[in-house]
Amino acid sequence: LVYWYISLFIITFFTIVTGITNFLWLKNIPSQKNNTNSKLVSILIPARNEADVIESTIKSITNQSYQNYELIILDDNSSDATKSIIQKHAKSNHKIEQINGSPLPSGWLGKNWACHQLSEKAKGEYILFMDADTNIDKFILQDSIIAIQKEKIDLLTLVPGRDTKLIADHAMKKIISWFIVCWLPMKLAINLN
Repeated sequence: LVYWYISLFIITFFTIVTGITNFLWLKNIPSQKNNTNSKLVSILIPARNEADVIESTIKSITNQSYQNYELIILDDNSSDATKSIIQKHAKSNHKIEQINGSPLPSGWLGKNWACHQLSEKAKGEYILFMDADTNIDKFILQDSIIAIQKEKIDLLTLVPGRDTKLIADHAMKKIISWFIVCWLPMKLAINLN
């Protein structure tokens, strides 16, 4: 019983310290007024059966204030209208390219393989991997590029907000966010090199 209490104390202490440290250390990217389009950003999206959401994602990207980007979307053998939706947008916008996924080689996982194929097509100095069901704020590319250059950042991870109407989904998103904030010491990740 004593070991159980000691374990509980250690877990609680770690959770509280990590949570407080992360909240103090993590920053929001400030919105910037100056618009720089100097660096090409490759936005890479693996998509499989995402017909319900891919159009909204594409529109959120094409509406960016930062315009020096290429959008490459890999259709991973979708059985719905995903591919045709991507092709429709690629025909009307030269910044959008649709590629077909290659068969999965032995030893690879599906999404990892899709992202690898996308990265081989990317020409940008910066790479942004996105999920096909993610909508981004109009200024996020601009603000991120300015922050990367100003802070001399090699890797930037953005944590998206979550829109949901289902109570169970909302609760699950909160649990995931809590886990990330309280169990992953972000400051240590910076010092691993």
